[in-house]
Amino acid sequence: IEATVTNTGEATQTQPIAAEMNGHQQASEPNLTLAGGEIATVRLSFAADAGFDGQEVTVLSDDQTDTAPVSVADVGEFDVSIAEQASNLTVTAAEAVVVEATVTNTGETTLTQSVIAAVNSTQQAIEPNVTLAGGDTTTLTLVFDAKTAFDGEDVTIRSDDAAAMRRLSVAEPARAVLSELEI
Repeated sequence: IEATVTNTGEATQTQPIAAEMNGHQQASEPNLTLAGGEIATVRLSFAADAGFDGQEVTVLSDDQTDTAPVSVADVGEFDVSIAEQASNLTVTAAEAVVVEATVTNTGETTLTQSVIAAVNSTQQAIEPNVTLAGGDTTTLTLVFDAKTAFDGEDVTIRSDDAAAMRRLSVAEPARAVLSELEI
């Protein structure tokens, strides 16, 4: 909260400036000193509680109070899903596993998180610092080398908030076998 405070008198004065929600002090500047006629901007910060949404914050000094409405945005989370049709989850060993992931910010505020592809809880690929504004969606492509040990295991795409899994199928690469050789 930003409050503009003006000393309308001629003498220097010190007063506390406080912000209250529902009669409970949330933040204060205990000793704001202004010379006569001086103007200052005071920033009062406190943790936003969802219950504050739509209520009034009261900013007060010893001489005056003022109120303003409070709007608390839904922080939301990153929701992740795997686009199975666009992904390559059936491969041979040493080919690339390609996972196409859809990431959506379900809230109203901008969030930044990393999105990770893992097999057996071991990170295989990462898209660091994915930033999405509230309500936005993006598609990421995470690529890593397939190993025969991944056959039948789940690939997990996860953010800090959510995870999605799909089964991998990894076949042994084809091998040429010579049975007869004539010279």
